[in-house]
Amino acid sequence: NLGNVSPNHRGELITKFLHKRWFGKQFITEPSFSTSNKHLSKPVFNAYNINMIKVSTDKQKIEEVLTRCVHETFTKEELYKKLTSGKQLHLKLGTDVTGPMLHLGHSVVHRKIRDFQELGHKVTLIIGDFTTLIGDHSDKVDMRSEVSESEIKKNEETYKEQFFKTVLKDQTEIRHNSEWLEPLNFNDVIRLAKQFSIQQILEREAFMLRYKSQKPIMLDEFLYPLMQGYDSVALNCDIEFGGTDQTFNLLAGRKLMS
Repeated sequence: NLGNVSPNHRGELITKFLHKRWFGKQFITEPSFSTSNKHLSKPVFNAYNINMIKVSTDKQKIEEVLTRCVHETFTKEELYKKLTSGKQLHLKLGTDVTGPMLHLGHSVVHRKIRDFQELGHKVTLIIGDFTTLIGDHSDKVDMRSEVSESEIKKNEETYKEQFFKTVLKDQTEIRHNSEWLEPLNFNDVIRLAKQFSIQQILEREAFMLRYKSQKPIMLDEFLYPLMQGYDSVALNCDIEFGGTDQTFNLLAGRKLMS
């Protein structure tokens, strides 16, 4: 029941996820780049072996996972085929640690991740230590207050403690997006920025409301979707999770991966 939930948080109470084609990889290695992005500096991170645990292909369970507490699935039919193929998929959830406490909206996404883990799939939790410094304004009608690096580290510890009350720790790897965002140079940022237009950014409700009311919109806020999108390039995951307010950011990642 969303009747008592503020509009800004309703998007966080509904899970949606996206996926890309499965290439049969057992190891996550350096990502591939499209022709337009091939000159970007490669992110610095270590490859790791995805634990090949038993993957469930129970069609009834898969159908329930894809429909229960889910607002929208992009390319559902193809995703269903991948889930019934028996291959282990790699899932991603990114989060900015702007505060020490999780709320009810987080639990919906975490519960859905647990559903996929129980089917036998692998999860990477991205701690947005770099993106938190800018902040996501997807559902904000005002500028977000800044968070210091010390606050981020402190919030991360309490966040992980709460996260693993729902999500299986032994099927989860934790990464920090500073691993691949900090090494980018200004040329890399410009090449990423060329993939999107100002009109696309301003179409987002929160930005449009601020623009019409003549409230300031800082340039760094426009860069946030690029940074979150580059998380997808760095990890090369098959499935991404997020609230409805994250649709543009998630699709930005899939575009950069294509």
